[in-house]
Amino acid sequence: MNKIRAIFYDLDNTLYPQIVDVEQRIDYCIKKFKFHNGDSIKKFWMEEWIINGPKKNNLIDKVIEKFNLNINKEQILNAYRTYRTRLSLCKEVVELLKEIKDQGILQFVITNGNPIIQQNKIDALQLNYFFNEIIIAEGRYAKPSSYWFNKLMKKYNVKHNDCISIGDWYNIDGIASQSAGISFIYIEGGPIIEEVPSYIVKIKKLVEIKGYIKNEK
Repeated sequence: MNKIRAIFYDLDNTLYPQIVDVEQRIDYCIKKFKFHNGDSIKKFWMEEWIINGPKKNNLIDKVIEKFNLNINKEQILNAYRTYRTRLSLCKEVVELLKEIKDQGILQFVITNGNPIIQQNKIDALQLNYFFNEIIIAEGRYAKPSSYWFNKLMKKYNVKHNDCISIGDWYNIDGIASQSAGISFIYIEGGPIIEEVPSYIVKIKKLVEIKGYIKNEK
């Protein structure tokens, strides 16, 4: 095993539990628009998100239809996307990222998603201190494209076998990583239900990656 020189991370459900962010956005929308049956709306909305996860399609349409809400979808979408949630990394993740940074290992985040929402999360989690670069990947450059993995490896002069990548969605994070020749570690516990190949390393907590970092000089 080569000494690890760079680590690529996904954002949602890798560095923090995304459901915390989603719940705050839902609460804000219910309060902002003064929806009646707020508890029922929240329960349905949360359950639909948990079932569908990031694969969700027309989720707000389902909420509007289910509760016969007299509101334009774009109003809810705008409120949901622009609300600045209050997030924080758990203590053990902060300590892990700091320890890895202090070892001189490069750290990158590559995340798909709406740029406004993702940037709000990045700011709330105060990620810039720990990471050399944070990329919000869009369009044809979004994962499962390996574009940003290859671009960052070239920019920082690291080889694929000097890197590892961690994420919670094999068919997005895993395929992108492997397409760039990078070993992928799957973190369990997120909302995505999928078949993950048996040869893929699986962990339950991010701190477990310490076991896969070779520190010898």
